Amino acid sequence: MDMQRIVERVKKMLALASDKGASEGERDNALRMVHAYLAKYNLDMETVAGAKSATERKKEEADGGPRSHHVHSFFGRPWACNAAISVAKLCFCGYLYRAGRISKDSQHVFIGRTANAVTAAYLAEFVVNSIHAEGRKRQRQQALSNPWFLSFAWGASLVIQERVDELMRANPQIAPSSGTDIVLADLYTREAAANREYQEVAFPHLKRGVRGKGIRDHEAFRDGIAYGSTINLNRQVR
Repeated sequence: MDMQRIVERVKKMLALASDKGASEGERDNALRMVHAYLAKYNLDMETVAGAKSATERKKEEADGGPRSHHVHSFFGRPWACNAAISVAKLCFCGYLYRAGRISKDSQHVFIGRTANAVTAAYLAEFVVNSIHAEGRKRQRQQALSNPWFLSFAWGASLVIQERVDELMRANPQIAPSSGTDIVLADLYTREAAANREYQEVAFPHLKRGVRGKGIRDHEAFRDGIAYGSTINLNRQVR
């Protein structure tokens, strides 16, 4: 499939996911479709069954686009980076972070096949902005402190991480085969290795990031977990 068509299709799905006029089910389904589509694009039943030749499989992998990095600017704080890392993993990508002069100018770098990297960037921006907007709205409405917001954001970010891990461990929508999980895990492993190789060449001098402050408001943290759970990544659009 043409790479531009892939990007445009993903943009439409993400636009639906952030459309306030759409129903909650439509928005959740659109987010879930992003991962299911990417997984199917990188893996199909014939590949699982080993029916295709090595030459054909190599050509299909190449059709996923050249390996590259995509830089996207959106809100950046340690909790936001944690959410972006999870989304990058979900989309078969690596992740790096460049701090901006102000938080909204932070640069998030996604490494992988071109279509995957672009998809990860838009999906991560949506997830981070959703958590940020919801947290700030509640903070303003209830005249709460910044530590409250930070705890809320970490709760939402960490539950997104858990949900991504669950989705990667079991995705029955990709193909109804007992061997699918094994091959999908192998796909993630191969993509991660290739992404690291690209990263070592493109970004040879990396510095260790700064860790965020601890969670100080446990009630806010629980509220964040509850909100993060509503960003449903487990539903499939046929």
